[in-house]
Amino acid sequence: MKRTPLYEEHILLGGKIIDFNGWEMPVQYESIIEEHLSVRRNVGMFDISHMGEIEISGEGAKDTILNLTPVQEKKLTSGKAAYSFLLNERGGIIDDLIVYTFDENRFLLVVNAGNIEKDLNWIRERASPKTNVKDLSKDIAAISVQGPNSGKIFKNLFNFDLSSLKYYSFEREIELRDLKIQLVSRTGYTGELGFEIYAQPETIIKLWKTLLEMGVKACGLGARDSLRLEAGMPLYGHELDEETTPIEANLEKFVDTERNFIGKEALLERAPIKRLIGLKMVDKSVPRQGQRIFSNGKEVGYVTSGGFSPSLGEYIAMGYVKHEFKEEEISIEIRDKLRKAILTALPFYKRG
Repeated sequence: MKRTPLYEEHILLGGKIIDFNGWEMPVQYESIIEEHLSVRRNVGMFDISHMGEIEISGEGAKDTILNLTPVQEKKLTSGKAAYSFLLNERGGIIDDLIVYTFDENRFLLVVNAGNIEKDLNWIRERASPKTNVKDLSKDIAAISVQGPNSGKIFKNLFNFDLSSLKYYSFEREIELRDLKIQLVSRTGYTGELGFEIYAQPETIIKLWKTLLEMGVKACGLGARDSLRLEAGMPLYGHELDEETTPIEANLEKFVDTERNFIGKEALLERAPIKRLIGLKMVDKSVPRQGQRIFSNGKEVGYVTSGGFSPSLGEYIAMGYVKHEFKEEEISIEIRDKLRKAILTALPFYKRG
């Protein structure tokens, strides 16, 4: 089992530790609901040091990115971040990731913790001959600060307005109270205003303690999951996998079909067999991954993520149904009983 540099801090705060993709991570400290609502109403922070960081640099680095991902080329601009995917030859999603562009010859990919080795192997086998691919995951730690008051924290830390840092953009090499920050980006996984900070492990430990002193609430994976579910954001291994395409996951806006990339041909030729939907439960039944979705007595799909929404006070779920499914009566099989649900547009929650 792996531990992030902040593991001892989680223990000191009474964090309940679980196995998350081979990492010992806090699922919660006191209450998932309290942590969730702190992010929605005020501010909270998460340890995201388990995420993988892969540097792609040198001659041919940009061509490597363009070949491996369907990202729009215009988004590969210095100081900008872009959400994208690694696709296999069938158009399925190997992983979803964020591409940080330093310049035309240097990029940083932030990938999912459980996919680091798989992604590295895929990239190295297909990178341009003169391109360097380096795993920086052990050298970089990270904190995500999220919530409507994250801007105040940002201003106190960095002495400039978060609104001046546009969504999905970043700053590099920042000196902060004698601490060297490698990268700070206006990104997140909650549907709220927020930013993410990447630095060397010892710096992140000091920063975590500083943020606690500033009144920022530590939040665990439980709140991170319920926040992203409300925001309709996909999670690899739930909504995304190698058999699912971006089109089926309602993520086609992140695919540039005007140029070539691995998986493009199959993606355009392959008719979608399913589509992602949102559901709200009529009663207080708890939807969970893997439960079957029915309509008029026939099985039409399955739940990918589900649980209680602290912001809405309702039980919600995302799932896949057959692509041709019409909006009709719909139920989820929970503990051998069909429980009624209502089709709901995603996201369930929008900031403001």
